[in-house]
Amino acid sequence: MSALDSLWKRNFAALGPYWHHVFGVLGARAVVLPLVGAGSDGAPDAASFTARRWSTAAPDAVFTWSEPPASFDAPFDPADPACWQGIAPVLTLNGSDEKCGAPSHYYWSLPRQQASFGVWARLSDAANATLFAKKLDASKREYRVGFNASGAPVITVYDSSRGGYIQTEGVSAIGEDEWHFVVWTYDGLRQAHGLNVYCDGAPCATTDSTTNFTGSSSGSSPLRVFEDAQDDDLFYTGKVAGGPLGPFHIDRLALKQEQVERLYTLGRAALGLV
Repeated sequence: MSALDSLWKRNFAALGPYWHHVFGVLGARAVVLPLVGAGSDGAPDAASFTARRWSTAAPDAVFTWSEPPASFDAPFDPADPACWQGIAPVLTLNGSDEKCGAPSHYYWSLPRQQASFGVWARLSDAANATLFAKKLDASKREYRVGFNASGAPVITVYDSSRGGYIQTEGVSAIGEDEWHFVVWTYDGLRQAHGLNVYCDGAPCATTDSTTNFTGSSSGSSPLRVFEDAQDDDLFYTGKVAGGPLGPFHIDRLALKQEQVERLYTLGRAALGLV
């Protein structure tokens, strides 16, 4: 059996049950970005991949890479054990031009509705790292989910019509060069205290801020992943898990702590951190 067969096929087979368990927590309106896949869709040399969904309540979204993962500065090679953590595939992003995105869709917007975002991350430079951003310029800003200049988790929801925002950010920076599970949620009630951040299954201590905010914007900005299209230096630097542990987005649901804890437990098992 080749190295490719022994890693790629074996690990993706072992990950199969995790899809059921993860979507069992995330629910019918969730989208998970596997980043790479076992078939032609999401192959390491493919220019795009299709996100996984539990039901047609979520979009059948195709994400296009800036370049295929096999061409990254640190290429994803399914035969290389360094490209796996436990049984999960791992991509390493360079923090300058490696990213993906999907066209604008109402699902990605947050007009007066709940939402959740999450990622298994091992950042080598957490400062200003972006996970999800839906913003092109000052008139088309909807939200940014990621980390602030100090490397602490942050979520900002914008009101472009008034030039305002609500925001919550962690008090402490995330540890670099170690795996962490980070989740951001919004309860849709247009208050900064309705934004929450969890790290490794537990709520983070946070500070809130509000400026001239009456409601979240909904616009035509595409969804960017690992990049803030409005700000060139807000990329993602480090490792990110894929497969059923890939970055996720849920609309109309703000995950509760017990659900975050369940996802954290599942992820630790798949990543071999237990």
